[in-house]
Amino acid sequence: MRWLLCLMLFSILMPTITYLEQSATQTAVATLPYLSYGLYFALRKFDIDWRFFVRLSGAITVIAIITHLINLHYFPNILFGTPTEEYDTERGGLRLIIIGFNFIVLLFFIAASQIKHNKGGWWWIVFVVCYTMIIFSYTRQHIVVCTILGTIIIISKLRHAASRILLTLLICGSALVILPKVKIYQSLLTLTIEQSDYNELHNRENVRIMAAKYYGWEGFDNTSNRLFGHGVPSYRSQWGTDVKNMSDLEHMYMADVGWFGLNWQFGIFAVLAMMVVCFKAISRGNAYSTAGRGYFLWLLGTGFTSGSLLYQYEIVVTVIALCIIDYQNEHKLL
Repeated sequence: MRWLLCLMLFSILMPTITYLEQSATQTAVATLPYLSYGLYFALRKFDIDWRFFVRLSGAITVIAIITHLINLHYFPNILFGTPTEEYDTERGGLRLIIIGFNFIVLLFFIAASQIKHNKGGWWWIVFVVCYTMIIFSYTRQHIVVCTILGTIIIISKLRHAASRILLTLLICGSALVILPKVKIYQSLLTLTIEQSDYNELHNRENVRIMAAKYYGWEGFDNTSNRLFGHGVPSYRSQWGTDVKNMSDLEHMYMADVGWFGLNWQFGIFAVLAMMVVCFKAISRGNAYSTAGRGYFLWLLGTGFTSGSLLYQYEIVVTVIALCIIDYQNEHKLL
């Protein structure tokens, strides 16, 4: 984490060195939100009980559900969030951005871990509510990854391998029968096929693949940028405005390909530092944090097609997940 922060701070110099169209002051202001990763050290200083973060996640999840229901009720007038939020109705329902979504995901894995360690009861209710909200995000990668990880965590509570295999086969068989009859599943599958057919018909790549190629390796002019990134664009500078116009024109956004966006802004060394953080969080050595391992597996997987690594309000949830891992390991809590 220290290396990640140091590399982010060093990237502040890159636009001035490379382009001379954005001052170091402008880059520093644009970089500040990413320094939210430094909150980890402040929280660790106080050794906050992990149950505080559970209550915090629960409170924000309740607020997220209420605000989302209000937005759905008053749509197209969006009372919470920005009026220009993306939405569509092609996924089996009205898709709106859910405020505090990452807290819902974190609470989902906390509930799954509690169920695994035989602390069911009302945790089953929390698990179902969180999973329902994940489904109503209508975001395919989040639904698929959370479904797989949540199922694995709960099945792993069974002691005998035969029981796990039998339950897995039962779940897969039921899914094959039930899912084709579910409207949301039908709509998401249809949308995926239509998007694939459209790209094939117009001989073009998926927009996320295009963005991954650009921010991953095509959008670099020299070796120093590949190693230390371009820096964070400021929309108050000419360079930042040019970057934004290019993204809007080509529909290639860094937030759509988080790991590659991290690479473009801060360089390959920063990506490696963040990868180390993730792998340490999910390693077998952290035997007392099933919830943390689940969250970071989700982050590692969906980070390629979402902006969880880049948005400051989602970075805070990642930091909280790290603190939960540390507290549970140090106190040997399940």
